[in-house]
Amino acid sequence: MAVGDCAITADLLIAATLGLPLVQAAAGLLLARFSLLRDSAVAACAIIGAAAAASLALEAPRWNGLEARLGDFGPGLSLSVLIEPLGAFMAALTALLGAMVTVFSIGYHRASGLRHGDRRQTAAGLTLAAALAAILSGNLATLFVCVMGLAASASALVAVGAEGEARKGAQTTLAIMLAVAAGLLLPASVALGAVADGASFQPGGVFRANASALAISALMLLTVFGVAASGLLPVSGWVGAAAAAPAPVGAMLYGVAVIPVGAFIILKVCVYVFSGALQRDLIATDIVLAVSAASTVVLGLAGLSQQDLRLRLAYVLAGQAAGVSAAAVAASPAGVLAAMFQLYALSSAGCLAFMAAGAVRAATGRIAAADMAGIGRAIPWTMAGFAVAVVSIVGLAPFAGAWGKFWLIVAVVDAERAWYGVVAALGAVVSFAALASVATRAFSDPAPKDPFKRADGASLLMLAPIVFGVVILTALLFLVDPINVYFAPIWEVGP
Repeated sequence: MAVGDCAITADLLIAATLGLPLVQAAAGLLLARFSLLRDSAVAACAIIGAAAAASLALEAPRWNGLEARLGDFGPGLSLSVLIEPLGAFMAALTALLGAMVTVFSIGYHRASGLRHGDRRQTAAGLTLAAALAAILSGNLATLFVCVMGLAASASALVAVGAEGEARKGAQTTLAIMLAVAAGLLLPASVALGAVADGASFQPGGVFRANASALAISALMLLTVFGVAASGLLPVSGWVGAAAAAPAPVGAMLYGVAVIPVGAFIILKVCVYVFSGALQRDLIATDIVLAVSAASTVVLGLAGLSQQDLRLRLAYVLAGQAAGVSAAAVAASPAGVLAAMFQLYALSSAGCLAFMAAGAVRAATGRIAAADMAGIGRAIPWTMAGFAVAVVSIVGLAPFAGAWGKFWLIVAVVDAERAWYGVVAALGAVVSFAALASVATRAFSDPAPKDPFKRADGASLLMLAPIVFGVVILTALLFLVDPINVYFAPIWEVGP
């Protein structure tokens, strides 16, 4: 393929990947009165968008480093998209899971009688578009704009149909994400453009060899904690505040487009901005590791204390996602693999767990962890999916999450910070205690009498995405070596 043809094909795939979620949002708004047509259009956009993102990911190793400029908005400031293996892989995974949640959302709204489905579809499409743009961003200026857009769209998604505490949760989400991005990420982006070789993402990082270690540490901390979407302490106050939203919203926030994307942004910045500098002895590395360790345990304990299953899942997923930040600052191929396997497992399992919890609520009206006792005997397929999600989240072998945990331990040991592996194991035990009891009691306890509130509660539109989620998690068992090969271009000049 000629270079010109390559660029044209890349431009088309980028336009489809980023544009179809916007079309999906428009369909939710413009076809609000025609529910069947609206749902069909929204589902079609999500599925075709996932296919476009997958095609982009397949070509990414060959097109590695290809940049598409979207526009300029100031001297030396531009919006751009960069095609590279990390971003393309994450975009494909995000788009695929987004399509899965979109189909589930249609079934959930029909089964539960939930109102405002059209507005949620619009907000979900905007959230997915902002997430994909952030994943594929080519520089820190683009990243900042996308993070602001993600904050606005995610809080709008939480706010749809919300009242009382739920509405306050949406306001809290917006306030924390915008304040942190404006107060930390923006100054870091401006400063990086001034003191480094530029604010564009580059293999090997952007810092000159004589850059001050103290300045690098300060900029790194501003950048990492400027992404509140990652859920790291102390900017994780929105995690519990947003969890009262319906299950499809929870799946989008904690499994598709916010927590995983926030964690991925930290990984991308470490690989393409700070990677060369991370080989030095930086105080920022130890601070991020310590905060990541504290987040894993503290958020896991917070989840263990909750009875609402949505809150429990939200805290546990945010705590486990902190391991991505720890792997990112390890500055090694093992760290990158750990982060990506962790993101694969957590994203897929988070979506699956929230969808299973939503299907249970639609079918039985139950949402408290204690009320799940025996429910697996009534809806075995749904709760089997929840059980697979649980073991994948905590990293039990041979399920998907085990690979991320294994490579994380390798990365921190290589970085001479083995203590983090002990804390990560403790966090996994806490998360297991929070979720495994729910899955175990769902099958071990006697089935409740008259569990269903409606006979068609667990409809095919909800069950099919749950089964597909199990397939995605199981697939990682066979994709470990191909994924390692896929990321090979990064090792040539990467961390």
